[in-house]
Amino acid sequence: MSKEFNVSKEDIQSCISSSKERIKSAKILFSAKQYRDAVSRAYYAFLDSANALLLARGILARSHRGAIRLFALHYIKTKVVDRKYMRYFNLLMEAREEADFAE
Repeated sequence: MSKEFNVSKEDIQSCISSSKERIKSAKILFSAKQYRDAVSRAYYAFLDSANALLLARGILARSHRGAIRLFALHYIKTKVVDRKYMRYFNLLMEAREEADFAE
């Protein structure tokens, strides 16, 4: 599910930058009424943010579900992050899967 490794500040910053870019894209897409793509971008922004937090602890998730589980384990369960964000993450994941894979 994960791999521990040495991480640089640049690795973490890259995830944060990607998250910010995806949030901007989600806003643009939402304004253009491209809701399915906006949901997808919002989900990936959240995933990038979670990965930045995991990288800060030297953890690299191998999958989306792994990132969600590790985020819950290291940040929600330990009460570093409010559990409402886990609910948001799960809702976004479900919405993204529906938006990307539903016909």
